[in-house]
Amino acid sequence: MKVSDITLEFEGRRVTTSGVIKSVYVNEGKNYVSLTLSDNFSYIQVPLFSDLVSAMKKEGISPHYFRKGMKISVTGMVSEYKGRLQIIPRKVSDIRFEE
Repeated sequence: MKVSDITLEFEGRRVTTSGVIKSVYVNEGKNYVSLTLSDNFSYIQVPLFSDLVSAMKKEGISPHYFRKGMKISVTGMVSEYKGRLQIIPRKVSDIRFEE
């Protein structure tokens, strides 16, 4: 599904989308990463909460691995936070790195 097709109608549902990382925010102290994903038409937030970041570290994926311009696919629950849509992945396999 395209990022631009994800609307409030999908809140609470599991979706998969892909795009390019437009921004990365890493908070080491809180073990938190926030990605902004774009399909060139729309943007969506992808928060990686501490449980997922810890699981990624166990698999050798550093929070600093994510880079602007990297292509990824994300599967997760759609929710709204502070008026913005987001996709919340729950497990490491919900994030796939593309060529």
